Amino acid sequence: MSPLTITIGGMTVHLTHWGAFEAVSDGERLTEVRPWRGDPEPMPQIGNVASAQHHPARIALPHVRKGAATNRSCRCRGTQHWTC
Repeated sequence: MSPLTITIGGMTVHLTHWGAFEAVSDGERLTEVRPWRGDPEPMPQIGNVASAQHHPARIALPHVRKGAATNRSCRCRGTQHWTC
């Protein structure tokens, strides 16, 4: 367990810029998120976290500009292909 993991009452609490939430998983996928019970005014956007994890529009692998991966001093921003 990483030092930044917080477990309260058997649930792992995670943080986003929308606030804290408790995650529910089936062991493979995030199936549900619940606003952290200690948040007096949870943001409704927290409910979108579970479905966003595996949404088709999500970028599955990190990408970098090809020139940045091979030549860190390249000033070719916007003109190169992306690679993963």
